[in-house]
Amino acid sequence: MKKRLAMFFCLVILGASCAAEPSAQETACCRIGVSLPHTDSVYRSAMKSLVEQKYQDNESVEIILADGEGSQKKQNEDLRDMIDSEVDALVLVPNTIDGPIPMVRYANEKGIPVVVVDDSLDMTQGISVASLVTSDNEEIGKMAADLMLQGLEEKYPEEEVWNVVELTGAPKVSSVISRKEGRKQSWEEIERLNLVGSYDADYDREHAKRVMQACLNLWEIHGILCQNDMMVLGVCDALRENGLWGKPVVIGIDGQREVLNRILDGAVYGTVVLQPQMICDGIEAARGCLNGEEIPAVYRQEAVVVTAENVLEEMQKGKSWKIE
Repeated sequence: MKKRLAMFFCLVILGASCAAEPSAQETACCRIGVSLPHTDSVYRSAMKSLVEQKYQDNESVEIILADGEGSQKKQNEDLRDMIDSEVDALVLVPNTIDGPIPMVRYANEKGIPVVVVDDSLDMTQGISVASLVTSDNEEIGKMAADLMLQGLEEKYPEEEVWNVVELTGAPKVSSVISRKEGRKQSWEEIERLNLVGSYDADYDREHAKRVMQACLNLWEIHGILCQNDMMVLGVCDALRENGLWGKPVVIGIDGQREVLNRILDGAVYGTVVLQPQMICDGIEAARGCLNGEEIPAVYRQEAVVVTAENVLEEMQKGKSWKIE
């Protein structure tokens, strides 16, 4: 209960909902640069669409939105352009944990506040950020790994050894590092579980499909833990082609609509649902900072575990997402 109250308090401070109206104290238009690392995934594309929908006709804020296209070089060039054009604040979703640090340091020198969203930065590098708007990715990794154990107990109670594969994103992304740590906490004392491999599938559907196909050629797989739902869809594609649809326990993280539909039809056991609206929370945090409000150093968005037991309920609450 205390945790929920604390999170609610943070939401009130940030005006966290994408539907929140600007503060009455705001009188002048501010310019905020928003840097996304890419929009290749549904999650990042949803962030972009939410920003465009929320702020395109908002007369109190001008959003300069940049897509890094998966390149740290381009993201840094975008950030430098924004800083040199004298934006009032930056909202940054980092491409890697250390890649944007020179530009954050440059913004610090110029006195431009930076709000970091979703993935964190290496704060040992002498930089300053106004706020971090994110999820507890270590806890999310543990939640997903615990859910895998639940599914394996349910589907394969008689197996002496469970062969499990983990699919991750790029190694220098903070959420990847943290989610893997959470998985280790969950599985470290489970002798029955055999992690046959942890593979970088780059948060990508086609990449995940290829990796899964290679794994199926080598082992009998009982479970697949994916660090995002795009990889879940690639895994499902490979399982379908190999006549294994609905047999291994497949776990994801994100909550996009197509994966929740796969839970409904039995191909996926469950996922941990996050919300891309945290990008709007980051913009509202930046606006609050510019208005002289006290904003929290860290705001953590709550995550929800979804399985067949609660998927319809959560979908009715709007917990699945896909921005058209």
